[in-house]
Amino acid sequence: MSIFKAIQDLAHKKEMRESKDEILFGEIIRYIIINYGPLVELETMLGDRKRAKFRLLSHHLLHSLHIELNRHTGSGLLTDATIGSYASITMTAEVKKYVADPDDALEMYKTAFSNIAKIPLLGGIKIRHQMNSIFAIKMEHFKIGDVIENQIEERKNIGHQIESMIKDLCDQLKDYKK
Repeated sequence: MSIFKAIQDLAHKKEMRESKDEILFGEIIRYIIINYGPLVELETMLGDRKRAKFRLLSHHLLHSLHIELNRHTGSGLLTDATIGSYASITMTAEVKKYVADPDDALEMYKTAFSNIAKIPLLGGIKIRHQMNSIFAIKMEHFKIGDVIENQIEERKNIGHQIESMIKDLCDQLKDYKK
C-alpha cells in the first residue's frame, strides 16, 4: 500500500466520521416526509447542529414539527474511538390555536410557571405558548454509530423513536386544541 493511498484512507475515514450526523438527519427527514408531510425549512447552524421544519398537512392535531439534531461527540478520532458518537434530537410540535380570549392569556402564564422545573434534557416535555401557537418540546439522546452501521434495522428504530416522541408531544398538546 502506498503512502498516498494510506493518506486517502485516513481522509475518507475522517470525512465519514464527521458526516454520520448528516446521514442520520437525512434518514429522519426521509421518514417524516414519507409519513407526515413536506419539508418547508432546512437550516445548518454553527457547529454540528441542523434544524428542519415540516408542515404536517394531514395530522389531526399538529400544524408543524421542528426537528433539531445536535451532535455532541465523535467528531475526532480519539473521542469516536473512546466515547462514541452521540447526538440529541430536540423535537418541537406546534398546535395552532386561532382563538385568543383572556382565559388563554392566563393559561399561558400558568404554563410558563409550570415549565420552570421541567428539563427537556431529562425527558420532561416543556409547553411554550405564543399568541396563536402552542409548542411542546422534547429532547432525546442516542448513539449515532448504531444507526449508520445497521441501516436496515436502525431505520425501523428511527421510525419508532420519532413516532414515540410525536405521540408524547401530542399527549401533552391535545388539551390545547379547540
